[in-house]
Formats: sequence, structure tokens, C-alpha cells
Amino acid sequence: MKFSNLMLFTGAAWVSYHLVKSRKTISQEVVETSDILDKIQDNLANIQHNLAIIQEQRDNIKEMAQDLTYKYKIFEKQAQAQISQIQDIWQ
Repeated sequence: MKFSNLMLFTGAAWVSYHLVKSRKTISQEVVETSDILDKIQDNLANIQHNLAIIQEQRDNIKEMAQDLTYKYKIFEKQAQAQISQIQDIWQ
């Protein structure tokens, strides 16, 4: 048996021993990581849902802003006309 094969076998045995020795810790970490990934996926779905709501409301606000701009222009024209009439009366 070559020395390199012996070293590989010894290394593999050492790694296997430590994996078996810390299997509970490793399995707990795997479970915790899985739980964290599930929570991340839930949060991502929640964020995407909220983003869709925000975009929908943004469109509604844009429509309202256009409507208010139109109404303001009409009000401004009416106010100017009434101010002109008042000025004509006072002169």
C-alpha cells in the first residue's frame, strides 16, 4: 500500500469520524437552514404581494392627480372670470 493511499484513507476516516461525532449539530443546522429558507420564501411572496398593491395604488393616484389637475385648471379659469367681473363692477 502506498503512503499516499494510506494518507487518503486516514484523512477520509478522520473526516468520517468527525461527521459522525457532530451529526446532531449538523442535522440541527440543516433543519434551521431549511426553516430560514422557508421564512425567506414567505417573506419574498409577501413583498411581491405588497409591491403589486403599491403599483396598483400608484396607478390610482396617478389618475386622481390628473383629475385634480384638470379640476384645478377649470377652477382657476372660473376664478379668473369672476375676478374680472368683480373688477369691472368696482371700476
